[in-house]
Amino acid sequence: MLADDSRSTLGIMRKWNVDVLCTSDDLLSDVGVHRKATEKAGTFRVLPSLRGDSILSFGKEANRRLVAGLSETVPADGLDSYLAGISADGNIAPDDKVYLSSYMLGFLAGEYAHRGWVMQLHIGAERHTSSRLRSLAGPAGGYATIGQSCDIRSLVDFIDGCDSVGRLPKTIIYTLNPADNAAFATLTGSFSEDGVWGKIQSGPAWWYNDHKDGIENCLKAVSSYGLLWRNLGMTTDSRSILSFSRHEYFRRILCGYIGGLVEAGELPPDIQMLGKMVQDISYNNAKEWIFGH
Repeated sequence: MLADDSRSTLGIMRKWNVDVLCTSDDLLSDVGVHRKATEKAGTFRVLPSLRGDSILSFGKEANRRLVAGLSETVPADGLDSYLAGISADGNIAPDDKVYLSSYMLGFLAGEYAHRGWVMQLHIGAERHTSSRLRSLAGPAGGYATIGQSCDIRSLVDFIDGCDSVGRLPKTIIYTLNPADNAAFATLTGSFSEDGVWGKIQSGPAWWYNDHKDGIENCLKAVSSYGLLWRNLGMTTDSRSILSFSRHEYFRRILCGYIGGLVEAGELPPDIQMLGKMVQDISYNNAKEWIFGH
């Protein structure tokens, strides 16, 4: 069945009506391949999603190249171990790994804001587990675990530092530790801005949380502490094309969650209103919030 053209990578994405596909890329990756992929796909765009982690190994020349050459990206930073000591104003002199990465994260946030890009912060992963497996298969072999709960004070200081100097981009914060769901959901209301709905977004159930219980817990946190209608839906965040079925999985769980609230008398049985909410969460919100249309 997979040999059939309709079940090729492009065939599957066309069947699922993909509008935009964002890959995960090093900051200095050649994005010419994305333009070629967009041309080949025909019906949807392929864009880079830049990982900020790699900036720690760049030299001066590479850092100069960093800010040139791209017009559309959706950055995805994973510097979750280094939120302490962050400065957004660029005036600190980084002298160790923690402060270098903090400085760079503040610098990247300002560049994203200047270009109208979205910043994604993935927090709470403990990636250094088995040294033996890392040496055998590299750092992305899947043998990570859930890290400690986020240091909310450091996260707030970073976001506030960016915001206070006008260098805060639209931001999605993901947590791998479900203990942070409520804190992240409430934090989204702390940095409101005229003309921008949901400047800070609590991200979808990520990685070890993208199962039924994890997705429902995220939905409950957003419903209780934020505004469910403005939720950005689901992310695939995987190296497997077949994992795109997670979007369908999410939509079924979302509809089941809303249906349960209706049956309990906590939401009105208004199919038009609720149907619009499901459409917005599943599609319209992300399209408008990230791309502006």
